[in-house]
Amino acid sequence: MSCKFVEVGCDISKPDHEEKRPIKHLTLLNDEMRSMQRSFEKLAETETNYISEFNSNKTIVNGLQSLHTPQLLWKIKNWRDKTRLARLRLEPWQLSPPFYSEPFGYHLIAMVAPCGYSEGFGNSLAIYIQIIEGEFDGILKWPFSKNISFTLYDQKPELLKRRNYHFEMKENDLPKNVEYRRQPKKDIPNQPFGCMRFCPLNAIIGSSYADNDEIIIGINVF
Repeated sequence: MSCKFVEVGCDISKPDHEEKRPIKHLTLLNDEMRSMQRSFEKLAETETNYISEFNSNKTIVNGLQSLHTPQLLWKIKNWRDKTRLARLRLEPWQLSPPFYSEPFGYHLIAMVAPCGYSEGFGNSLAIYIQIIEGEFDGILKWPFSKNISFTLYDQKPELLKRRNYHFEMKENDLPKNVEYRRQPKKDIPNQPFGCMRFCPLNAIIGSSYADNDEIIIGINVF
């Protein structure tokens, strides 16, 4: 018969050893508790890092922070339903209408994962952008090297109380791999890139970021 302390590492199966080896069992229990404590501390540290990362994306001024007019102002309706479908992995991504970075510029499409993506699934909104084939690719500079900003707008009626989530990718932050920024071709699509942990999911539902069950995202290329 196995020892009842087998789950914490005891490998002795003699029927009377539990009474004879209390110190061994206490030592095993102590080691297991220390291991659990280290795991909890690591989780707490990870959560703290996520909160810090989210707060760095959250603006501390009102919605007029950006001096640039976004090339894409994207309203996503029925947000609760889209989040539910994403959680079930039925519709993990929402795609924006295609847009240009400027007249005769780069052709782009944005994508949002309402329930997160990869390591952020279930806790973080992910937002990405993809360079797609455009009419004027032949006269543009490649690889793509412009700055990109993503903004989730706070829809509070009081302008000065708005706290948008905002994330910028400067030229030096762009992926180094050419597969993301090269001139796109129909048979070889570019890989999307962006922010896996843009903001916490629980900050959106039922908040002023999803007023009337709609969120508004702005994307600026500059």
